[in-house]
Amino acid sequence: MINIIKSFLKKVSALIIFVNFITITTAAFSETYWSNVKDGPYNVEQAKKKFEGRRLDFIEGIWFSDGLGSLVVFKKNDKYRMYIIEVEDSRYYQFERTWEATFIKRNDYSNVYNFFGRVWYKNSSGGFDNFTQTGEATVETSGDIFYMIYDELSRQGRVMDSKYVRVWPTNFTIYNQQFAPKKEKVKKKVERSKPKTQYKDYWWVVVLLGLLAFFLYVTTVKKSKIKIKSRTQKKDSEIKKILKPYWQGKVSYGYSFWIYLTLLNGVLSIPAIYLGYGLTDSDWNNMSDIALVGTYLYFIFLLAAKIYFIVGTWRSAENYKILKKRKKQGAAWAYIGQFYIILSIIRGVMMMVKEF
Repeated sequence: MINIIKSFLKKVSALIIFVNFITITTAAFSETYWSNVKDGPYNVEQAKKKFEGRRLDFIEGIWFSDGLGSLVVFKKNDKYRMYIIEVEDSRYYQFERTWEATFIKRNDYSNVYNFFGRVWYKNSSGGFDNFTQTGEATVETSGDIFYMIYDELSRQGRVMDSKYVRVWPTNFTIYNQQFAPKKEKVKKKVERSKPKTQYKDYWWVVVLLGLLAFFLYVTTVKKSKIKIKSRTQKKDSEIKKILKPYWQGKVSYGYSFWIYLTLLNGVLSIPAIYLGYGLTDSDWNNMSDIALVGTYLYFIFLLAAKIYFIVGTWRSAENYKILKKRKKQGAAWAYIGQFYIILSIIRGVMMMVKEF
C-alpha cells in the first residue's frame, strides 16, 4: 500500500513540474486576445467616439466584412482591438459587442500586423467552442481595405482568409490631415524625446558594462589580509552564509528549484514584465532621468539574480544526481530541472535576438 502511495505521489509531482514548466515559460508573457464580455460599442455612432480628436492608424476605423458584419478596430495601449458592432447573420447575435481579435503592429511605419483572433465552432449542445488562431493582416496603402490571412485552415479544412472594407472614415488620408501638427511642434517634440528614446533603446549596453565592471573587480582586486572586525563585516558574513550555500549547490534540490528558481525568480521578474508590456513608448519618453537610471539598475540586478538562481539550481541538481547515484536510485528529477533551465536560457536568448 505504501509503495502504491509513493508511486502516485511521484506521478503527481511529475505532472506539477510539467504544468509549472508550461505556465512559467508562457503564462507570464501571454495576453488575452479576445473576450466573451459584451463591452464594445452598440452602434456605428458610438464606435466613432473611440477616435475623437486624434489621428488614426492604418487599421483603425469602422469596417464591413461579408458574412460577418460591421466591426470597429481601435487602439488600446500598444495593440489594436477588433469588436463586432453588428453581425450580418442573426444566428451569431451573441457575438455582437464582443472583442474578437488583437492586432500587433510590426513597426511604427508599417501597415502590416500580426493578429490573434477568436474562431468559433458550433458544438453538439447548440453553443460554441472558441479557439485562438494566428495570422497576418495587411492594410492597403489607400487605407480602404485590409486582409486577414490565417496561418492555418479551419478544423474542417476551409480557408478562413477574409477581406474588410472601410466604412468610416470614407477617406482615411483626408481625415488624418485635419490632425497634422505644425512642423515646428513636431521638431520640438522629436528633439525633446530623442535622448530618452536613446536611453531606452540602449539599456542593454548599460547591463553589459555593469557585468564587465563586476567581473574585472572580482578577478583583479586582491582581498586584504588584514582582518578588521566590524559590524559591517559581521553583516556581510551573515549574508554570505545565506547566499554561498545555494551558489555552491549545497541547498536541497527541491528547495532550490521551487523556492529560489521558481518562486523568488518569478517575484523579482514581475516589475520587468510590467516595464516591458505595461509601459508605452510615450511612458518611456516621459520618464525622468532618475527613473531611467533606477530602471537600468534594476535590470542589472535582475540579470545577476537570474544567473545566481540558474547556477545554484544547476549545481543542486548535480549534487542531487551524485546523491541518487550513491543510493543506486534514479535521478530523473535532476535531468528534468536542468532541461527546463536550458530551455529557459534558449528562450531568453531568442527573445533578446528578436528584440534587437
